Amino acid sequence: MVAVLALAQINLWASDHFVASGGSNSVIVDSNAENYAWTRGCAPTATATVFSYINNYYVSYGGLIKWYKIEHDALTGWDNNVPQALDWLANAMGTGSDGSTNTANIHNGIMQVANTTCGYNFSSRQVQSSIIPFTEGSDYCWALITQEINAGRPFSWTVNKRSWIILPGEGHTMAAFGYSDSKYVIVLDSNRTGKQWYYYNQYPYDGSNAWGTEVDTIEPAGGFTSDVRLMTLRNGGTVIDGQPTYVQWFQYGDNAITAVDVLYSSDSGNNWYYCAQNLASSAGSHSYNWTVPGSVGSNYRLKIYGKNATGTIISGDGSFTDFTVEQGTRIIGLSGDLAFGNVTVNATAQRTLTISSGGNSTLTVSSISYPSGFSGNWSGTIAAGNSQNVSVTFS
Repeated sequence: MVAVLALAQINLWASDHFVASGGSNSVIVDSNAENYAWTRGCAPTATATVFSYINNYYVSYGGLIKWYKIEHDALTGWDNNVPQALDWLANAMGTGSDGSTNTANIHNGIMQVANTTCGYNFSSRQVQSSIIPFTEGSDYCWALITQEINAGRPFSWTVNKRSWIILPGEGHTMAAFGYSDSKYVIVLDSNRTGKQWYYYNQYPYDGSNAWGTEVDTIEPAGGFTSDVRLMTLRNGGTVIDGQPTYVQWFQYGDNAITAVDVLYSSDSGNNWYYCAQNLASSAGSHSYNWTVPGSVGSNYRLKIYGKNATGTIISGDGSFTDFTVEQGTRIIGLSGDLAFGNVTVNATAQRTLTISSGGNSTLTVSSISYPSGFSGNWSGTIAAGNSQNVSVTFS
């Protein structure tokens, strides 16, 4: 095979694409997949998109997408929300700084990340289009395309554009999730949002005849039996600095995960710090009372790692978007009837002082000073929006 570079990204948003007209479809429900924007290259982005489907659809493969971060792509200038797996894939595929990937490396990248990095036992076949009939590559791999979709397995699909009479030019890799009986492949394309329908043997952006196509199958196996999912601060939100907040997670499957680590980031997922380690976990719902850091900011994220009995991380999840840590306000309010009137000599009288916490943070009262002859014996904390009655004695 002539080495082809999968590199298309760009400036093709305004181009027309070719939509199927009628015909029945066989489509994987792609609501389980994330439509990642082009980052570091189309091949790693497309494969990460397929990984997100497997991660979200099955309990067994929660280690494929462990957390998200905002990554600046120097080539496009975009700040994209992407999973850490995309960087793993780009490195494993040898993707260049210009976003180009030798398509021969896509298969190796899939296997390295899924099996060596994440500990699974995936299979992957790399099949290129062929003029030889009755092979998987014949007719631009159409039989293999339908076979994989019918088996419920999305895959990485590369279309290579002819540059001149013999050699191929640029190529573009996409995440294939379905097909129509009129020979359109239904994809998630890192250059566009939502499902796209591309004819099976044409370059997607200009309708020219493809020089060739390539299917890199992604066949999951060797999964684990537990998965953890972050349930709070997953899609933004606001918490108060220095205050406790509950971090909740749910463990799906069985008790193969025995403990979790909780971490936070203050820079959109690029650097992480532990909140807690080795919190007990089992199938079902759990929570941890986390004291929010004292630094305000709008780029915070959480992630959790699920670990088995040997301490191996077998699952992970994290905030999909940033949340905000706001500065706490503490407003004290005093009320009550403290008019003691006349008090008989050697007698005592009591009245009630009400202390209110009117801000958004817990109010701490360390002590109360009383005038001569008056006394009280309360100190403590008052949650935001609550109040505390204090007995004041005159004697």
